Amino acid sequence: MHQTEIVNLEDLVPQHHVYRKFNNMWSFTSVEKQLSCLVNDNQYKCFGILRLFKCLLLQFMEDLSDRELERFLQDTNSAKWFCGFSISETTPDFTLFSKVRKKIGTSRLSEIFADLRVQLKSKGLMSETFTFVDASHLISKANLWEERDKAIAAKYEKLNNETLPKVAHDVQARIGYANGLANVAPKTGAVYADKGYCTKPCKTIAKIKGLHLAAIKNNNMKDKNKDKDRWYSKIRAPYERVFSQRNKHVRYTGIAKNQFTGFMAAICFNLKRLVVLDIPDLKLT
Repeated sequence: MHQTEIVNLEDLVPQHHVYRKFNNMWSFTSVEKQLSCLVNDNQYKCFGILRLFKCLLLQFMEDLSDRELERFLQDTNSAKWFCGFSISETTPDFTLFSKVRKKIGTSRLSEIFADLRVQLKSKGLMSETFTFVDASHLISKANLWEERDKAIAAKYEKLNNETLPKVAHDVQARIGYANGLANVAPKTGAVYADKGYCTKPCKTIAKIKGLHLAAIKNNNMKDKNKDKDRWYSKIRAPYERVFSQRNKHVRYTGIAKNQFTGFMAAICFNLKRLVVLDIPDLKLT
């Protein structure tokens, strides 16, 4: 026996669902405005750039690969609702997501993150006196032993920015990447960083932005002050634990792709944190 039933996608998503909370908090008005310049150049107008951005947001929210995200959007009603798809509408193919990430780009995503940060500060939910920056090793492949053996065979005693690209699978691998600091550094204040950021390019970025770069110096530096570095380490210690608990394995190779991942992860972290805080009548644009 076959029955016909009219189904509304709105009714299939529970009222207490976390995606509803995200949607109620963040209207995405400013995001849509910042992505509007991509609309005319968008090869995928049938989906819309804002809906594709929301798809990427769910990807990093749920830690999904491109193929997993495709299936997630096909099978999950709440995901379709959040991204603005109807229950029977065709959702994007997995090959599209990498193109959209490239189209949005790290710089534009950093602007979206910065705007969200400004809104949180204006609501009194965030203050910015000190900024803590940490350089972490990101593992993108399972051939680490091969790379280590290659470094030993070449008789490299240390891995630095000169020798690292010669042995690493990712030719963009760097220690203390200055452009990364430029994207996350605030407009004012002090930046407490580890040894990965005591390089000349990072000092130049800090000087341009008018920041006080309090980076721990390497042991072989002539101007190293052990007492000062010990004090820096003491200040950084509580936040160092947060960095140490981060997953070091990444899906992508290349600086730009992993910076994009970092910004998306930060946006998702803040949204999840706001849900936990459960602030009444919170509205972000």
